[in-house]
Amino acid sequence: MGKILVVDDDNTSRLVLLKTLAQDGHEVLEAPTAVRALQMLEEREEPPDLIISDIVMPFMDGMEFATKVREDPRLTHTPILLCTALADRHTVMRAAKLGIQHYILKPLVPDKVLQQVRSILADLSKTPAVEE
Repeated sequence: MGKILVVDDDNTSRLVLLKTLAQDGHEVLEAPTAVRALQMLEEREEPPDLIISDIVMPFMDGMEFATKVREDPRLTHTPILLCTALADRHTVMRAAKLGIQHYILKPLVPDKVLQQVRSILADLSKTPAVEE
């Protein structure tokens, strides 16, 4: 199972994700803001296998957070799953420019979350490690 960082300012959404992922055997870290998530990522020696982030958050939105994640050489290839109510063309295009292709729309449905997470992690296990 994977190590997953969940970033969402909404307590209910974050708890649904935490419970769903933990019951599936994943090690889950949580951050209520993107600012806190960046601090956690800097403090950890080993990056998570997957980051799940909301887009609409205070202080720093999910797109700004994803941009900063992509700027960190250790996290360049870490997949990001956006968990959001936003699915408009502009948002999708912004995310695509950051290499983000994975979305879960709110309200969250645990089975759909697990399906998406399992698919992303399965793809990771098929991809050879990139040497820097």
